[in-house]
Amino acid sequence: MELIKLEKIPLKEYFYSSLILNILVIFFCLLLLNRLPPQIPIFYGLTQGEAQLSSPLGILIPSGSSLIFVFINSLLVNILKDEFIKKTLVVAGLATAVFALITTLKIIFLVGQI
Repeated sequence: MELIKLEKIPLKEYFYSSLILNILVIFFCLLLLNRLPPQIPIFYGLTQGEAQLSSPLGILIPSGSSLIFVFINSLLVNILKDEFIKKTLVVAGLATAVFALITTLKIIFLVGQI
């Protein structure tokens, strides 16, 4: 039994783009792990100081969570019947991938050791 049936997903280009973008960002972050400082700021919503810092693996959080979001949306697309909602979920997945890319780039340029 397939969980995700690709033939049911509308706007397949957007779906594939979001998957590829997230996977590329994760891949490049893994390549940069040795060049990042021992602590990087990830959690901007917390109070200033130690609470905002994470290990270099924390750089994977934005794209990892975006990838999970895309997979959950694709599961919902297979369940739902309304075509507009399906398209909205696919576009939302692409938007989260773009925002994850922007967040990751902002953090990498902030630490400035690349």
